[in-house]
Amino acid sequence: MNKYQIMKGASLAKQTTYNTVWRLELIRWIRVAKTTQARTGDTSKEYVLTDLGKYRATQLLDDPIITKNLRSQLGDKNLEELDQRAKRARAIQIDELWAKIRPILISGRAPPGYECGLRVKANQQGKVQEKWYFKPFGIEELKRRLWVR
Repeated sequence: MNKYQIMKGASLAKQTTYNTVWRLELIRWIRVAKTTQARTGDTSKEYVLTDLGKYRATQLLDDPIITKNLRSQLGDKNLEELDQRAKRARAIQIDELWAKIRPILISGRAPPGYECGLRVKANQQGKVQEKWYFKPFGIEELKRRLWVR
């Protein structure tokens, strides 16, 4: 699919599509399969999902038909390897988040207005979703930092 097809298929704004495609290419969820020359002289890139992109799509999508199709494209061996890599990466991410709040919990001190939160929620199938947020300082401190120069 090219950017135009992605934009129309996903009902995205043009700039959103360009930003998203750039990010997905950067994190290697998609790659350029072929480049063609249009009549006007512009180049058009055709994108396809990488194995990592297919794996992430199986995790993000709730459509069982698409998920089953993507899993069969990946194959059992590749899927197992990607599962292991994702678990290792997830463990590292959790360690990094813990490292941010551990010193504060140990010392019992934080910058004024500091706030950190974690929300863990399981859906009907038991799949866990979490949301972390950090507010390094209060809104008044933010206003002061932005307006006082």
